[in-house]
Amino acid sequence: METKASVLLENVRDVFLMFRAQDSTIAQEKRAYDVCALIDEAVGQVESVASAKNVTIVKKMHCHDAPIYVDRHLFLIAFVHILENAIRYTLTPGMVNIAIIKGKKTVRIIVQDRGIGVKKKDKENILLPFARGDKADQYDPDGIGVGLTLARLVMREHKGTMQWKNREGSTGIEVEINMPLWTTTPSH
Repeated sequence: METKASVLLENVRDVFLMFRAQDSTIAQEKRAYDVCALIDEAVGQVESVASAKNVTIVKKMHCHDAPIYVDRHLFLIAFVHILENAIRYTLTPGMVNIAIIKGKKTVRIIVQDRGIGVKKKDKENILLPFARGDKADQYDPDGIGVGLTLARLVMREHKGTMQWKNREGSTGIEVEINMPLWTTTPSH
């Protein structure tokens, strides 16, 4: 009962945040954070889900001195959604890869799963509020289709982008987030 109540509360929180993010700014406490530390924290939050599903998370982080300017709480909510989707839709036993690549002005965060992918008919709608693929209930019965929408809105609010695609020649999808590196004078 406690787990179902927690899932319901998280779903309500996410719907509320999603609708607010569509109309206004929701970030309240932006600061510079080490992107690797944030990703490690998010992975820590989903380790029990991955373990229960027999999914291994592999991280390749090339991000020495790669700060991003974000609201930590919102960034973690968004990134945890991306990871949970990757884990839940991965065929088991399976693997989710996370790569972080620092560029001159941005940092790329790439999450690859080996899951069921997204059918062509669902491709245009996958980032719309409440959109779910036809097999979603089999893999994530408690999902309501707001996680990826909220994640994209949070990344946009932090001057980043989020895109996804089916992995070529393979199963699963790849989500790529590009975030600007923080400098001593962040742009608002």
